[in-house]
Amino acid sequence: MGDFDLATLVPEACELLNCNGAAQLAPYWSLDELYEYAEAYISRLARNHGLFAVYDQSQTTVAGQANYSYPTGGLDVAEVDVAGTPLWPTSVSELQALDLNWEDAVATGKTPTSRYCQNYLGFDWIRLYPAPASAGAQIGMAGFVKPDDISASYTTVPTSAVLGDATMLATVAEARLKEGQAQMPEAADAIKQILTFYEKCALAYWGGGL
Repeated sequence: MGDFDLATLVPEACELLNCNGAAQLAPYWSLDELYEYAEAYISRLARNHGLFAVYDQSQTTVAGQANYSYPTGGLDVAEVDVAGTPLWPTSVSELQALDLNWEDAVATGKTPTSRYCQNYLGFDWIRLYPAPASAGAQIGMAGFVKPDDISASYTTVPTSAVLGDATMLATVAEARLKEGQAQMPEAADAIKQILTFYEKCALAYWGGGL
């Protein structure tokens, strides 16, 4: 998977909106609006289909520290490991039932770090249990994230060009739903039907992590 520049879609989207380039979008739309529509569509794919998978190894353990930040834009965690050893996913209520002093627990030779929790401080943090006793062990976090917000000044999405056509269609459909003289709800509905078929085919063939 590489990076895809959504700016390459603008000329085709403008053509489908009967505009000869971004300069002719006004007064009905703006380039910023098109990117907002693209951003909304990509965010929906990220949340509904786990489109953007990551495996982050940017952190190492700190002695006695239990909380570690999850990658920016985190939506869900699939796996956490320490020094290559997978940890068990555990909720706060399960940890409370397991150990009355779980918040203060530190790993020992007999009770190494064996679990992780994602609902202690919210999705932005992962809590390890017991807290690591030593520093320097590699922490791996695999899961799904939402990419950085798209705008006219930031148009790169970490995915393949497979997503391009779908994003362009979704952008045009939303533009045609905007109230005003250029509104064409029937055209928007037709495009969304094509888009639904496209999504089903793409997800069946490539799955998540396009």
